Amino acid sequence: NAPIESTIPTPNPETPDPNPEPPRRFKFTHAHRLHGDRAFQAVFANKLRKNAGPLAVLALPNDAAHHRLGLSVSRRVGNAVKRHRVKRILREAFRLNQHDWPGHYDLVVVVHPHAALKLAAYTEHLADAVAQLHTVAEKRRRAQLKNSRVARDVGG
Repeated sequence: NAPIESTIPTPNPETPDPNPEPPRRFKFTHAHRLHGDRAFQAVFANKLRKNAGPLAVLALPNDAAHHRLGLSVSRRVGNAVKRHRVKRILREAFRLNQHDWPGHYDLVVVVHPHAALKLAAYTEHLADAVAQLHTVAEKRRRAQLKNSRVARDVGG
C-alpha cells in the first residue's frame, strides 16, 4: 500500500507571503495623539458625533494610516485623580482596539460625568461609537461622490 499524498499544499517557510499584513503594534505613540486646537476644532466642525454611554465621540476621516485620539475631560467629571484615571483607561482602550476599528479617523472623546467604569465598558462604548461613526461617514462620502458626479454631468 502506497501512502496517500495530501492534496493540501504545505506552506514553504522560505517562500515569502506575497501580501504580508503589516504587524499590529499595540502602541500609543505621539503620532496617535491629536495635537493642537486646530486639530480639535476641525473634528468638532465636522459635526460627526455619536453618544455611547458617558462618552460623546466625534470623528473626522484622516489620511493617516491609523486612528488618532484626542480626549476632553472636564472638571465636572471629578477631581484630578478621577479625570486622569478616566483618561488613562480610555487611552488603553484605544491602544488595544484601534486595529479592530474600521477606517482611519481623528477621534475626540468627550467624557461626561459618570460613575467609574472598567476598561471593558469603555472599550465597548468606544467600539460601538466608532462603528456607528464609520457607517455615517461612509454614507456622507457616498453622497458627496454622487453629488460631485451629478454636478460634473450637469456642468459638462
